[in-house]
Order: sequence, then C-alpha cells, then structure tokens
Amino acid sequence: MKRMFTSCFGLGFMPFAPGTWGSIPLVAVFVLAALFAPNVWIAASIVAAVGIFFSFACVKFAPTVMEITGKKDPSEIVADECGGQAVAILIAMLVNPDMKFLFITACAIFFLFRVFDVVKPWPVNKLEELPAGWGILADDLFAGVYAGLIYWLFFSQGWLEHINNWYFVESKLNPIYAGVLGIVQGLTEFLPVSSSGHLIFFEHFDPKLNSESQEMLLFDIAIHVGTLGAIFLVFGKNILELIKDFLTFGKYGKNPIEIYKKSPSVHFVVCILLTTLTTAILYKLFEDRLKSARQLSIVVPMWVITGVILFVTDMKKNTKKELLDIGLLSAIIIGAAQAGAIMPGISRSGTTICVAIFLGIRRKWAVEYSFMISIPAILGAAILEFDPAAFGVISIPAMITGVLCSFIVGIVSINILIKLNEKKKLKYFSYYCWALAAVVFVLYLR
Repeated sequence: MKRMFTSCFGLGFMPFAPGTWGSIPLVAVFVLAALFAPNVWIAASIVAAVGIFFSFACVKFAPTVMEITGKKDPSEIVADECGGQAVAILIAMLVNPDMKFLFITACAIFFLFRVFDVVKPWPVNKLEELPAGWGILADDLFAGVYAGLIYWLFFSQGWLEHINNWYFVESKLNPIYAGVLGIVQGLTEFLPVSSSGHLIFFEHFDPKLNSESQEMLLFDIAIHVGTLGAIFLVFGKNILELIKDFLTFGKYGKNPIEIYKKSPSVHFVVCILLTTLTTAILYKLFEDRLKSARQLSIVVPMWVITGVILFVTDMKKNTKKELLDIGLLSAIIIGAAQAGAIMPGISRSGTTICVAIFLGIRRKWAVEYSFMISIPAILGAAILEFDPAAFGVISIPAMITGVLCSFIVGIVSINILIKLNEKKKLKYFSYYCWALAAVVFVLYLR
C-alpha cells in the first residue's frame, strides 16, 4: 500500500519518464474540477486536497520505499510530482481565478512544472539534500513555485491569450486530414517516391486547401521537421560519433589538408557542407521556377523520371567506395542532384542515393550520406520558407498531429528503405511511381 501511494497508484513503475506520468493526475483533477465544480474556490480546494494527500504519502512512506529499493531517490516515487504539480496549479488558479483559456492553462502549467522539475535551478537542487522524504518532496514543491510564477508572467503579458487564439484558429486543415498528410510525408520523405509530389496530390482531394497558401506552406515545413526528427532518432548514434570524432580533429595533425584526408568525420562534414552549398546555390538560381511547379501536371512526368532513375540504379554493380572515397567533385554532383529533387515529383532521397551509387559509393554509405545531407537541406528550407504570419491561419492540433504522424511513420520508412536498398530492390519503387503517374494522368490530366 505504501508503494502504491508513493507511486501514484503505479504510475511510478512506467518504463520511461515516470515523473512525467506522475504529474498527469493532478492536471486531470484540475481540468475536471475547473469544469464541474460550482466555483473556483471549491475547485482549488479539490486540487489542494489531492496535492496534500500525495505530499503526505511522500514524506511518510518514502523512507520505507528507499529502504526496500536501496536507493536515495527511487524513480518509482512520483507522489512528489503530484505535490509539486498541485502547487503550480494553485498559483495558476490564484492568478487566473476565472480559468480563462483552461486547456492552454493546463498544458502550460504541466509543461512549465516538468521543465523546472528536470532542470532544477537553484535553490531547487539544494532542497534534495534534506533528509528522507522531505528531500524527495521539497525540490518538487519549489519547482511548482517556479512554474506558477512563470505562468503568472505569461498570463499577465497576454501571451496565453495569443497562444489560445492560435490554437483555436479557424483553419481549413482539420487534424484528421493533417494526420493523413503527416503519414504521407513520413512514408514518402524517405521512400524514394517524392514527398512533395504526394503532398500536392493529396492536397488536391480537398478543394478548400490551396497548396500554395501560407497555411499549407507552413504545414509542409512542420511535417518536414517531423521527418527530420526521425533521422535523428534512427541515426542518432552515428551522428554523436561523428560529432565526437570531429571535435578531436587535432589528433590528425595541424595541416588542414592532412586532417581532411585522414579524419573520417572532417572529410564527411566537408563533403556535406559542399553538397549543401551546391544545393543552396542552385535552389536560389531557380527558386521562382521551382515554386511555380507545385501542380499535378508537372508532378506526373517527374514521377516517371524518378521511376527510371530508380530502375536503372538497381543494375549498378561496382559500388565499393567508402566514406573517405567521397571526393569534392562527388559531393558537388550529389548536391546538384539534391537541388533537382526540389522539383515536385523528383524524390530527394531516391535521386541522391542513386547518384551516389552511380558514383561507385557503397549502397550502405549512399543511404547514410543521403540522410545526413537531408538534415541541413530540410533545416535550410524550413528557415527560408518560414513565414510567422502563417501562424494565424493554421491550428495547433492540425500541426501537432501532422508532425507526430510524419515522425513515427518516418522511422519505419527509413528502416524499410535501408533494407530494400541493400537487397537492390529499388525498382519496386519505380513500378509504384509509374503506376501512380499513370493513374493520376488518366483521372485528372487527360
């Protein structure tokens, strides 16, 4: 029973982020009390009662749990998070007794408390030194005070109202269709079938959506960033190793040319930068033409070209070059290919992988290089295309749904592409591109 109370009825046993899970019940109690209690004072009393109960459980029973587990601050104890979250909520209710922007308030106070509970600024970190259960509880209570004060700042400056207006903006893009587009992006950003071409195709089904509008351009950027997160997750270990080796380039000598030749990470980064620079220059030269190409009549022939490139690539046999064999000329050629892939219907991943393979680079490294150069490409495109004014015309639920879907599906897509590329099965995607081009041509363009 003691462990049940200190773990907030088992939430402390969650396999990941138990503290975050332990903060959720108080937020739920707060929302329900604010919605159904006769007035704010009764709602505040309910929140306070629940917070006091778990705070008492933490101080009273934590020593027993510490003795059982042999740990000074067992992760299963999350009653302290309940107490700290209650403090943050009570301050928010005092600042905002009318409970304006209830949903935004709940999300803001939850997020702020988790930030301060994790970061533990002074004197929160010092309170952990208190004995037994008090040391576990006190830092969370003070983190709740910090969260409440920052909420007061946000509310007094009118920032919550701005966020609320953005969240509930009347958007032409609903969350369900945003999720569909996010799934499409997650599949097609990495599978060599052109994500931009598919997004234009699916946007065509909803006459209310204009693919060239501020809303859709911002949404396209958001779900591209979602797929960028998938790259960091799948290749995170490789990226960290690359950074660590790059930071120790001094062990290869002092001559820049020698370092470039001997250090795999420096060589890799130089090539990535050169590829990115080539893409950026070519994009700026043809920017207006590329922006005007977001239409099905252009996407269809580009799908045909993508299919041809993929089909021919499977015939390439002599691919033995390693990462250090990627020269500056190869980096420029791949950058040019990536620039051409900005044209809707031309697959970025497919084109860059195929060109790298044709240059003799091993299929494994061709895929990895393609994904690595996509990081600055996606970030650069997001920065160039970002328009703050679009935040007033797209809803947060639609954007979040799209980003999450593109992120999750993107992880699956990357692993599928890696396996099919190793088995020389890219031609399967060429069949898909040709079939889709034929269907779209017959149904919409004939």
